[in-house]
Amino acid sequence: MAAGDIDLQQILRSPGRLCVNPTNLATAWPHGGTGIGAVGTQQFSPNPMYGVIPDEAKQNVTDVVFIGFRPIFRALLRQPYDLSVIQRFWPNSTIGSVSGRRVITIPHASLPPGTLMSTVAAAFLFTPYDQLRDYGIYFPKGIPLVARELELEYSLAAELALRVEIVPIDDASGRNVVWGPLVDMTL
Repeated sequence: MAAGDIDLQQILRSPGRLCVNPTNLATAWPHGGTGIGAVGTQQFSPNPMYGVIPDEAKQNVTDVVFIGFRPIFRALLRQPYDLSVIQRFWPNSTIGSVSGRRVITIPHASLPPGTLMSTVAAAFLFTPYDQLRDYGIYFPKGIPLVARELELEYSLAAELALRVEIVPIDDASGRNVVWGPLVDMTL
């Protein structure tokens, strides 16, 4: 194939699943961790950051400096009442004494304003269904958050789903995202 030709085999859809605290990539999903319900759509944004160095005299750009990355992973969880989902993404929840299901309280004593969310950080792994073709994404230490734009629609016309975000932070070795084929990754 010549440079610039379109290879339709490289146009991918990459559905997959999410798990928390995986321990062994050689085992099947959830890789020794805890699976997080059914996942609808998911997006990974590396978000590279750059700063422009202006030349004031010429009123143009002299150079661009790379500042770093501010990655984020977003997912739509299709089972918002799954116990593992609620426990992980709603730290302000408790187990109901009658139903045994989680009850979310806003505000909650366990999550007062000013709480550093790094205290609930965990390892997260997105596993694509086709692990040979598609890339997995591993967050050795990620902060699980309910998306700010969350709106739970209770109706027959729409599926009730939970929008979440995972904000990776550096682990002890300085990694915050590992992105590639699962067979080449190390936890």
